[in-house]
Amino acid sequence: MNDDETTILIVEDAVITSMMLRVGLEDAGFTVCAVASSGEDAIRDADTYGPNLVLMDIRLSGEMDGFTAAQKISARHSCRFVFMSGYDLDDCRQKSRDLDPVAVFTKPVKLKELISSIRSPG
Repeated sequence: MNDDETTILIVEDAVITSMMLRVGLEDAGFTVCAVASSGEDAIRDADTYGPNLVLMDIRLSGEMDGFTAAQKISARHSCRFVFMSGYDLDDCRQKSRDLDPVAVFTKPVKLKELISSIRSPG
């Protein structure tokens, strides 16, 4: 993806993590359109901003987990997903398979690897 054309929605309920991701991605030349802390907020922000990439934590504040939010966003918008989890990556990969994610990372996410995966074609 071309940095100038990549608009990213960050969905992460840990404030320090979301701030670190936002600053790192913006410093790398990407546009972060919003940061959401719940699945419900993520859907609202996706409707408002129309990102072409969603960086999604799996476990979120609120009623909805990251997989459910991603499925709802995917049904309404043409965007790609990068998933993050502090838990079992095999389970995360299995559950996210239908969404064809750009990448699945364990937390804490290494910013250099994240940026590289976003910039990779496909």
